[in-house]
Amino acid sequence: MKILALVLGLLSVSAWAGDSSTGCGLGWQVAPKTTLVSATTRTITNATFSNQIFGTTSGTSGCAKHSIVKRFEESLHFANFNSDRLKIEMAQGQGEYVTAYAATFGCDSVGSTMFSQKARNLPMNSQMTGEDMVVNTVQVLGPELKGHCALF
Repeated sequence: MKILALVLGLLSVSAWAGDSSTGCGLGWQVAPKTTLVSATTRTITNATFSNQIFGTTSGTSGCAKHSIVKRFEESLHFANFNSDRLKIEMAQGQGEYVTAYAATFGCDSVGSTMFSQKARNLPMNSQMTGEDMVVNTVQVLGPELKGHCALF
């Protein structure tokens, strides 16, 4: 049993040493080789500076933008700059900001009406950011509005 554990341990270390994953962030700038030491250095560097998270949302540090950021960039921009008014109108289930927000998701006229009505069901609070609003919108309204909004 001890020999099996030792063999499995060595296999897992050798698999990690041959790190073939791709990545980004400061860690990949500091340690670009695919060795055990480089993989460890990358992990520690990226975890310490949290730059990989920022890089995947902004498209910097050698990172490609995360797919949700690319797909919903207009919605993110709109929600970030209009979040206060948008929160009020979404709670009311109507208004020009909600209609414009629905348009950023590519909603047709039926989808826009449904979007406004269902927006009242979204979890909201005063500390929510535009990013939180988009994520909630996609998770809660996406399945219900599929077919009426192009991005769902």
